[in-house]
Amino acid sequence: MQMESVSSPRYNLFEFFTLDEILIPIRNASRIKYTCFDVSGSYLVLGATSGSLYVFLRETLRYLKVVPSSEGSVNVVSISPNEIYVAFTTVKGTIAVLEHNSDDGNRIRSSSCTSVAPRFLQIPQDHLGAVITALQWNALSNRLFVADNKGTVTAISVASKKTQALFQVPYSVTVVRLSSRIVQLDTFCDKLLISTLTGCYICDTAKEQYSQIGSKPRDGEIGRAHV
Repeated sequence: MQMESVSSPRYNLFEFFTLDEILIPIRNASRIKYTCFDVSGSYLVLGATSGSLYVFLRETLRYLKVVPSSEGSVNVVSISPNEIYVAFTTVKGTIAVLEHNSDDGNRIRSSSCTSVAPRFLQIPQDHLGAVITALQWNALSNRLFVADNKGTVTAISVASKKTQALFQVPYSVTVVRLSSRIVQLDTFCDKLLISTLTGCYICDTAKEQYSQIGSKPRDGEIGRAHV
């Protein structure tokens, strides 16, 4: 019987460094566990059961900073596209935005976030008593979309403290109320893509209109994304 030749693999995977580096800040704190994370072009931010955020450089995993909070375990974290803001929510329903020193164009750096504390936002009435399940920034990093387990999506205007002092910025508006838990959000220009346990919806935030994608019901945590 002739054996078939096995072709050599076309690709090889190499691990240049391990992820052990991200465990260093909590290595001696057995009660603290990471609960969620987000990654941008330059940074990795992890939320923890302690309520704190841990900031690392993405490429080298060099530990930069811990941002403490006493609002309960972090359940969702999201870095803005311009890397100036980090939004996060806790199991207590708190929504917070960490604004780094951006007066000189700096993004998240160890020198610029040393003494910066998170700025806690007023929770929109539509989310009271609900669990926040998703956060999504728009491309300009000035609007934060917030979704919960009751199917509600709101948009919160986020401005720097300097801008808020000069202009009256509209704060929060309700985008849509759906009948199922929201599992994922995605944005492209004025379009907001919303995935729930039972369906997927596209929302035009400029025209304040939305429609369902497809007619077949879904069953489970299945997301979609703009391509």
